[in-house]
Amino acid sequence: MKGLRVTLLICLMALISGCARVQVSTVVERDGTWSRSLTFRGAPIPFPQGVSAAEVTGPTLKNQFRLPQGSGWKTRSEKEEGMEILVFERRWETGDTVSEDLVIKNPQKGDNSKLLVNEVRVGPVSKTRFAYEERLKWVGPSPVDLMPEKAIVDQVAAALPAHLATKDNMDKLINSIWSRFLRSVMGPDDLLMAYLFVHPDFGERQLRQRLYPIVLDACRQLFKDKISEEHIRKVAQILSDIKPQAKAGAAVKTDLIKQDSQSDFPVLLFFSVRLPGKIIETNGQIDPTTGEVWWGCFSLAVALEDLRLFALSEVPRE
Repeated sequence: MKGLRVTLLICLMALISGCARVQVSTVVERDGTWSRSLTFRGAPIPFPQGVSAAEVTGPTLKNQFRLPQGSGWKTRSEKEEGMEILVFERRWETGDTVSEDLVIKNPQKGDNSKLLVNEVRVGPVSKTRFAYEERLKWVGPSPVDLMPEKAIVDQVAAALPAHLATKDNMDKLINSIWSRFLRSVMGPDDLLMAYLFVHPDFGERQLRQRLYPIVLDACRQLFKDKISEEHIRKVAQILSDIKPQAKAGAAVKTDLIKQDSQSDFPVLLFFSVRLPGKIIETNGQIDPTTGEVWWGCFSLAVALEDLRLFALSEVPRE
């Protein structure tokens, strides 16, 4: 699984080096109006000697994002040690839908390129209920390094009963397992990547622990009672062979000039929303102290499947 290991290692390096990241905050008022704040952070670029800023095609703040456009945005810049920060704020009316106030670009392809875009719908859905829905969609080329290599897929097929290991079944099984598994590694279901950085041995065990129920559920849904527990365990053992380690001298591209891979620079994304009343349904995490709902992930978590962030609240009847 060399391709995936390299991708995970790059994500680890992103955590270590301070990659580009975005914090998106949405606040909905009782009258249905709402506001957005987007904070873009980028690490400084250590330009090599004799290289100008115009020659650098890596993830600077300006070439990693297409910043929010149009009238109505208030902007300000802030400084933190080692970070460039731009903040965009705007208020919206009840029923407004916002498209592409968050756009991640391919650093090599210029201002018109897009890898990831969003769409936001916010507002009352009844007299007492308010909904927030934000969809993240990957619109760039698929980063093939995220998928298991063919040799691994062949091992999984060999571990299954022959009558189940058809190409169609294998495609469905691997896609089902891998989209959910990567969401445990890269968010928003969990960010096991952080464990791998802080405590690699603990992180690896957590990966195995999270992978098995995903494999079990995917096999049961696809094969029903036609597959045994022993076969499921063999599949999980094969797919759990992921050991990303930040070893010295690892062959990972870090030069910011003339990069050619569009998944080399994952972006850290964090979303939060505050709705009127009490949260009654969500696929995010609820902060018990503020009542906000939040999600965190790497941009690559969206590459295999669109990501939907959703929260529904209810206020007492007046």
